Amino acid sequence: MIDSRSQERSHGLSSTSSSSSQPLPPTNPPQSSELNQYIELDSNIDANDESFKVLDWWQRCQSRFPIHSQIVCDVFNYLGFFRAYF
Repeated sequence: MIDSRSQERSHGLSSTSSSSSQPLPPTNPPQSSELNQYIELDSNIDANDESFKVLDWWQRCQSRFPIHSQIVCDVFNYLGFFRAYF
């Protein structure tokens, strides 16, 4: 059985013919995503502060970064699993 791509090639056509030379349609202007907000966060966290509690910080910022805080929760649960069993 011959598929449509094989037929196009045999007729001198390709899937990237004239459509690839057309400019892409304009995209929506970038919105401030949660990731961008997190990256641009100007925090005054001292990396050498031994009293800093990262879990407390994430709990306070959970409403501001809901996706990231869920990822952090998953990562810490995963790490806790490995500490408990390995």
